Amino acid sequence: MRASSSLRHVALHPGGRFAFVMNELDSTVMSLALDDMSGKLTGIETKPAVAAEARDGNHCADVRACTVL
Repeated sequence: MRASSSLRHVALHPGGRFAFVMNELDSTVMSLALDDMSGKLTGIETKPAVAAEARDGNHCADVRACTVL
């Protein structure tokens, strides 16, 4: 995570093994693995939440995790 990303919201995956963080200022989503024994979060990757041309004027504000049936 970069200092300029500004964490906004977090969502826990329904399976309980992953968490997702929306970074407001740089419009990215960070995925993390959750260790159910220790509660420790370990970063997996950070990806853009919107297309490159929308990032300058976009400030994401929500993230949700759901299962697909």
